[in-house]
Amino acid sequence: MLACLKIMVVQAIRPDRLESAMALFAARVLGLREISPPALSLRRLYESGVTLSSEPILIVLSPGELCEGICV
Repeated sequence: MLACLKIMVVQAIRPDRLESAMALFAARVLGLREISPPALSLRRLYESGVTLSSEPILIVLSPGELCEGICV
């Protein structure tokens, strides 16, 4: 069975498992072990020179909405 058809079956039969099925599908298609971003190290972020100690850092702890047309 094609992978996309498996996703459709999961959506029809077990919609509560759709998110994990989609994550597994994406990881397999992209050839990744997992699709989660690496852990954030504030020390490495500061030492990299990307931020300054006087600038606030915005950390989003939960998924947000799509930013279509806003993010470039």
